[in-house]
Amino acid sequence: MSEQINKNETDGTNCPDNSTETNHTSDTAQNTPPKQAQWQPKKQSILGKILILGLVLAGVFGILYAYQLPPFMPKFVETDNAYVRGKPVVVSPKVAGYVKEIMVQDYEWVEQGQPLVQIETDQYEMKLAQAQAGVKAQEVSLQKIKQANNSAVANVAVMDANIASAKATLDNAKVQFNRMSELVKMNAVSRQEYDNAKTNVQKAEAGLQQAQAQKKNAEQEIANVGVNEQSNLVAIDNAKAGLNLAELELSQTLIKAPTSGRLGEISVKQGQLVSVGTALMSVVPPEHWLIANIKETEIASIAVGNTAQIEIDALGGKTVLTGKVVQIAPATGSEFSSTKTDPSTGNFIKITQRIPVKIEFDKGQDFIKDISIGMSARVKIDKTTLK
Repeated sequence: MSEQINKNETDGTNCPDNSTETNHTSDTAQNTPPKQAQWQPKKQSILGKILILGLVLAGVFGILYAYQLPPFMPKFVETDNAYVRGKPVVVSPKVAGYVKEIMVQDYEWVEQGQPLVQIETDQYEMKLAQAQAGVKAQEVSLQKIKQANNSAVANVAVMDANIASAKATLDNAKVQFNRMSELVKMNAVSRQEYDNAKTNVQKAEAGLQQAQAQKKNAEQEIANVGVNEQSNLVAIDNAKAGLNLAELELSQTLIKAPTSGRLGEISVKQGQLVSVGTALMSVVPPEHWLIANIKETEIASIAVGNTAQIEIDALGGKTVLTGKVVQIAPATGSEFSSTKTDPSTGNFIKITQRIPVKIEFDKGQDFIKDISIGMSARVKIDKTTLK
């Protein structure tokens, strides 16, 4: 009985304590705030990773392209600083005078040797007549000199005859003198006759010397005539040269086309006085080429033989012509300018210079005939191809 009571007391005593402890734990659990979860990055999907990688690569390639680094180094060197060039020939007179007639019109096609302008010929015809008269006068003088030469030759022949006669006279005088010398010894003749014979010998000797001197004089006359003849021949050549010059000047009063091509604007007027070298008009031959002014920083990649694509502004920029590089200028374009800058003055601003490059059009292209000198163009030179 007592064990039952103790058991009940024990149970009665312990039960309230357990209930209190359980209630306290429950209250603590209700009053304690819940713990916050820690942040963790969301896991990227494979598509997102690919997109990010693509953007990074695009940025890298964009930088390489912007700075023209491999693999985006350009294949072409491009410029719009290019112009069609040619060889216009200036037509100018070689003689002065008044313009009598203009035989062509502006922009007309002309053939080489075709008459263009006629200058008045009156004064040049008179110069020609004067030159012809000068030649005739010198030819007449030559005939006179030849006649004088013939006369001198004949005079020499006369002198030869005189010498022969003087020798005969001298021989006869000597014979007479010898005879008188013998006779005077025999007193067969007077002393006077002897002296006369002696005098005759002396006269005959003097006559012979005179005849010989006259022959020398006649021979000298022949030499003088020869000199005069040579002088006259030179004068004739000079007169003929003047005649040729007069004929040339007369022919040059008719101005002809120096080459085949299309005329430019005719600046001369009928009745105008023109001097030698006055520009009357220009003839533009059909041969054209292109001068592209390339930056000096790009010229190292261009070589003779590189192919080129050409767009002429006047053709609408839609027709692409082809050509090739044939020459590269030995200096920048500014070096050929009459007003080039002097960097030593102190006011220096560095400017990228340009070097002219000559490009010839490929033959057989239809639109070549529509190109004119001075037209602008855009050029793309292929650095990787050679012709």
